[in-house]
Amino acid sequence: MNYKNSGITIIVLFTSILSLLLFSNVNIHAQKIQTDYCSDLTVTAVKGSDNTGCYVDVKVTFIWTDSPGTNPLDLPHGITFNIDGPAKITGVSNLGGTWIRNTITNQALNDILWNRPPSGLTNVIPSNQTQSFRVYIDPLGSGVIAIRVSLLTGFSWGKPDVWNYWSCQRFFNFTRPVINYKIIGPKNLCAGKDAILTLSPTPSANAKINWYRLTNCSMIVIGGLGGVPYDPGVPPVQTGGTTYPTGQLNSTYCYVAIIKEDCFTYVTNFLTINVCKDLSTLGPITATAGLTNINGENHACTQWSGTLTFPSSNVTCSTHVSWEKSTNGTSWSTVGTPCIYYPIRPGLIPLDPNNCRYNTGILTAGDACVAKYFFRVKINNDCGETYRYFTIFIDHVTQPGIITADPRLFGTGTVNAPVLCYDGYTVLKYTGGCGKILNWEYTESTGGPGSVWAVLNSGQTNEYWTNKLQRTTSYRVLVKNGACESKYSNPIIVKIKPALSVSISVTPSAPCRFIKTLKANTSYGTAYPVSYQWYRDGILITGAVNQTLIINTPGNYSVIVTDAACNSKAESNIIICGPPQVIITGPSCICEGQTAILTAVVTGGCSCSPYAYQWRKNGIIIPGNTSSITVSAGGSYTVTAKCNYCKAVSPPHTLTICP
Repeated sequence: MNYKNSGITIIVLFTSILSLLLFSNVNIHAQKIQTDYCSDLTVTAVKGSDNTGCYVDVKVTFIWTDSPGTNPLDLPHGITFNIDGPAKITGVSNLGGTWIRNTITNQALNDILWNRPPSGLTNVIPSNQTQSFRVYIDPLGSGVIAIRVSLLTGFSWGKPDVWNYWSCQRFFNFTRPVINYKIIGPKNLCAGKDAILTLSPTPSANAKINWYRLTNCSMIVIGGLGGVPYDPGVPPVQTGGTTYPTGQLNSTYCYVAIIKEDCFTYVTNFLTINVCKDLSTLGPITATAGLTNINGENHACTQWSGTLTFPSSNVTCSTHVSWEKSTNGTSWSTVGTPCIYYPIRPGLIPLDPNNCRYNTGILTAGDACVAKYFFRVKINNDCGETYRYFTIFIDHVTQPGIITADPRLFGTGTVNAPVLCYDGYTVLKYTGGCGKILNWEYTESTGGPGSVWAVLNSGQTNEYWTNKLQRTTSYRVLVKNGACESKYSNPIIVKIKPALSVSISVTPSAPCRFIKTLKANTSYGTAYPVSYQWYRDGILITGAVNQTLIINTPGNYSVIVTDAACNSKAESNIIICGPPQVIITGPSCICEGQTAILTAVVTGGCSCSPYAYQWRKNGIIIPGNTSSITVSAGGSYTVTAKCNYCKAVSPPHTLTICP
């Protein structure tokens, strides 16, 4: 008997190691049934059509008959296999093989044995009216699946009656012509960019193509395991066309195309386009504890070691990150282990999926006040290339420098011990050391223990202009080097000359004693040099340029003292008196029996008090010590006036008795 081959379209999915998904066409070629007791077995293929010539509801019915064209024998009472309807063959990609599904539609069949040559029996499943089952069969390397179906009747599984059964066997060869359609396009795309997706190979002109865009392809199951034709679950974004423009993308999507060509249906690969974020959104670099942020800079005192981390939490596409290091910020060398980020990480890349790290080792300040260590990550992805920088400053222990005063503003003294003119000012300069000035401080003393210091409103400059100073003042600066402890500098003492003044002393000090020495005493004492010029009664005394002047003549003496360094002068004067003079005033004659009052009048010399008086009459001392006396007798009267070393004797005063 000759049998016509029946072409049956059955959807079977095979997977490869790359997890590429496709719909394959499977042809069932009817061959003569090998039977033991059913030698004249007829196979009928019932075909449906979608008006395109493709089979859409194919059924194969096995009917036992005496001979072709006769009524069925009354042995199994007819057995029907719905191979493309409820018994549709379907597949699942992640199982790596093919699932065969069959539904029993006639209870006359007790058991169905599915065999895969040459392995033999693979599964035995009891049958009933509503039961369905699946058998897993690996595809053969030749691309042909051979399945032998053994139909047994009159046999109850578990109660074998080996003498009463009928067995009919049929072999099917499932062949699968394959067209491996793929979507060609980028796997990564910068946010805001677009791409053109292309099918390869190019489908024929009469192919029906639907493009789909999905937000997540990781859980998609082809065929649904229930015999339902593949449905992405969303409407197509484009019908027709061998290319698809994505438009500007700002989120990750995956794309798949379903192609119906002739009588076959194909599913392309799933192409996921990961959208890369703008490079400016990646990072920043962070460091483990121990660094101090100073004005946006990362500082540590004397040394630091730790780990730098570049986070990958916001990486959305394949991104290559490598660490680089520099000692000057211009010449860079690669260090550490490069990092490759994926939004969904392949298991074969043993890198930290969350962060990219670099262990710096021990960083020290060395001999420098501040040692700078420059680090950066070089970032590459489909958005381009960029860098993220991280600089670590290792600070030397704070070492204050020195304060000096501008010597040009001083008349005398040295730089380290300056002496400033009264009411003068200067500029102080801070140099050297390791650290920056936090503030200037001052105290109106030499800065010894117990001094009270006040902060100056001078900022953090290295120069400070003082106010006009009238007393000795000390200055210091508080210095801090980065993250290290602050320290004070040694103070500078700005010595101030007192206001220039002068006074004259006389030796001996008592009047009426000559020779006298005049001395000019200044407020400087002997600390600072000055010049002298003496005057008598306003007239310059030639050659009188020393601190002392010896005189033997009374007069009004003055001295001018000059500090040429400070351009200042001071003047003082003193009156040196001559000896005093005394005269007697009173009547020169009196009548007999009358009295007269004689008075001593002292003139000239220096005021002296009190004077002592000694009266005489005709050279004979008159007792008493008064400036006036009362007399009644005529005679020659004199008086001597004394005060300290001054002594004056009056001319005689003659008193007569009138006749």
